[in-house]
Amino acid sequence: MVGRLREMRCEVSFLKNADGSASFSQGATCVWASCSGPGDVHASKANEEAMTLDVSYRTNCGDNKFHEVR
Repeated sequence: MVGRLREMRCEVSFLKNADGSASFSQGATCVWASCSGPGDVHASKANEEAMTLDVSYRTNCGDNKFHEVR
């Protein structure tokens, strides 16, 4: 039996309310990524030398809640 590569698709800027977004899928597996911000930060809390990255994921089946990656 010869292995077959599942169809791959990629799309950029597909989320309207994000500053940047991308979608990658192969077969039934799909990954969405988006970037939003920076939001309004008070000058006393601004840090020009660091940034925060929040990562969460949601499964396609099961509880369907967002889970934070730590």
